[in-house]
Order: sequence, then structure tokens, then C-alpha cells
Amino acid sequence: MGLNYGLNKVRFPNAVPVNSQLRIHSKLLSVVALPNNGIKATFSCVIEIKGQEKPACVAEFLAAFYE
Repeated sequence: MGLNYGLNKVRFPNAVPVNSQLRIHSKLLSVVALPNNGIKATFSCVIEIKGQEKPACVAEFLAAFYE
């Protein structure tokens, strides 16, 4: 089972025009053990807008996973 654990360091440096094409780049930053056979994973995420230099969003995404 997995669940959204939250977000850290969320920034929105650029507005997203209507009908824009977006893509996300993510990288696993850390994995920490949780009680009851769980783990908490932290991902660095950057959402890019096609044709724009600045990204739409930069954030750390936290997810918890349990057996």
C-alpha cells in the first residue's frame, strides 16, 4: 500500500499557459524506515513546460509505502 505523505519546499516559479505540454522529472533523494514494515521515500520533482526556460513547479514529494 502506498500513500501521499506530503510535500516539502514547494515553489511555483512560472505560470502554466492553457494547453501547455508538461513533463515531470523526479529523482529519489532518500528512503527512511517507518514503523510496521513501512518506508518513507523523498523524491525531488521538477515539472517543466515545453518551450519555457523556467519550470512550472519544483518540490519534494514524500510517499509512504507499507507491506
